[in-house]
Amino acid sequence: LTLSTGIEVTSPAHAAAGTSQGASSSRAVSYFLPNATHLTRAAKAVLWISVNRAGHGTTTAPAACTVTHRPPNGSQAGVLWQQRLAGITAFLNRAGCGTVATIAGSLTGVTGPQAQAVRVTTTTE
Repeated sequence: LTLSTGIEVTSPAHAAAGTSQGASSSRAVSYFLPNATHLTRAAKAVLWISVNRAGHGTTTAPAACTVTHRPPNGSQAGVLWQQRLAGITAFLNRAGCGTVATIAGSLTGVTGPQAQAVRVTTTTE
């Protein structure tokens, strides 16, 4: 019995150097509670799964992660975001991100309170 799906699976170890043939990517959105500096357990679980999904089956982990958040509105919000980003960076490093970059930018498509949201994009080769 033979089954053909038309999908070719290639091991990342056999991918040509400089190509994205073995690249994997994942994206997740999590929220902080108002005025909280740490993510909830549920938010951490979402991010942990996202980081590990992107790295599943690869041989060249760790992953590269990018945290996108809306620019803070005011100096007090800026201090809160610095605390949040320090915590989320440490968490993502434990989850498997070798590098974590942060970007204050647009969260287009994110529903819910954007002032408390972070979008994490994880990429592995």
